[in-house]
Amino acid sequence: MPSSKKEINKLTLNGIDLSVSALLTIGICVLPLVMGILCWNVTKFPPQIFGNNEDHFRAHVISPIPQSVEVLDVEFDDIMIHPDVTYYFRFHVDRDDLEKIISYRELSPDEGTCSGSSYPPAWWDVEKLEDVERYVYEEGMYGSLLITLCYYPPNKTAYYMFLTY
Repeated sequence: MPSSKKEINKLTLNGIDLSVSALLTIGICVLPLVMGILCWNVTKFPPQIFGNNEDHFRAHVISPIPQSVEVLDVEFDDIMIHPDVTYYFRFHVDRDDLEKIISYRELSPDEGTCSGSSYPPAWWDVEKLEDVERYVYEEGMYGSLLITLCYYPPNKTAYYMFLTY
C-alpha cells in the first residue's frame, strides 16, 4: 500500500509545478502573437492598395478626398514583395483644400526643387514651371518616408510624391 501512495504523489502536480506549467503554456501561446505585433509595428510597410486612383489618393494623400480635388494622374511602383514604394499624383485643388492636405500630412514649406525621384512619370513636368510652392515632410532617422507636394497656383495643379525607402 505505501508504494501505491508514492506513485500517486509522483503523478499529482503540486502548486509550484502547476504554476510553472501554466506560465509555460501561456508563454508559448502568447509570445508568437506579441512578437508578430512588435515586428508588424517596427516594419510599418506602406499599405498595398488595389483599386482606382481615388483609392490610392485616399491611402497616400488624404481621406476623405476634399471637395475641390480632381485627381488627374497617378503612377506608382508598388511591388508586393518589396516594402519601398513611390507614388506620384497630379491633381487640381483649390487653396483651401490644399491647406487641408498640408496640415493633414504635416508638410513644411521648402525651397528645393520638385524633381521627384530617379524616374518620375512623363507628366511630372513641374520642374519646368516657375513660382512653384514646395512643401516637404520627412520621417525617420535616415529619411524612411519622404513626401513632396509642389503646387502651381496659376492653374491650381498640385504634384505630390510619396516615397518610402
